[in-house]
Amino acid sequence: MMTKKDFANSFLWKCKPGYMSIEVMGVILFVALMIGYVAWQLSATSSAANLSMLQGSLTTMSMHIQKLYSGSNNYSGLNNAKAIKSGLVPQQLQRGDSIYTPWGGAITLAPGTTPDTFTVSVASIKESDCISMATYQLDVWANVTINGSTLDKKSAVDSAVSLCSGASNTIVYTRR
Repeated sequence: MMTKKDFANSFLWKCKPGYMSIEVMGVILFVALMIGYVAWQLSATSSAANLSMLQGSLTTMSMHIQKLYSGSNNYSGLNNAKAIKSGLVPQQLQRGDSIYTPWGGAITLAPGTTPDTFTVSVASIKESDCISMATYQLDVWANVTINGSTLDKKSAVDSAVSLCSGASNTIVYTRR
């Protein structure tokens, strides 16, 4: 008759201490690869979500600025401090008395070259996000410059591809 101890020992591996089978190592490797893949996907999703959030926030903020100044149509006093104090800047872009992108680039609000325009300058944009940022809702902006050069709206994508370069780009949007 088989005792409980004999029964339990019949199902246990009879290996030396410290020995690991190839099957167990394969399972551990597979689990590690799956964890790495999920982390990579979450990072990519987070980056895309940050880009979408920034694009929407810039559009909303510029509409709020237009609404605030609609009576005078003169943006000569516009700056970051005034926009924050007036509640025009979305909370997710505010850090104290400054405005930043989700990845840490500075956003600067200023009057445009004429009294009836204002600019939104976005700094430290990586190249892969720069093209999308430059061509997002292009018809809303009177003018878009990338790294100091004007974006050609007729061939916006090609123009953005040639103007966005390097790890850090600056886009300046001008709106009426």
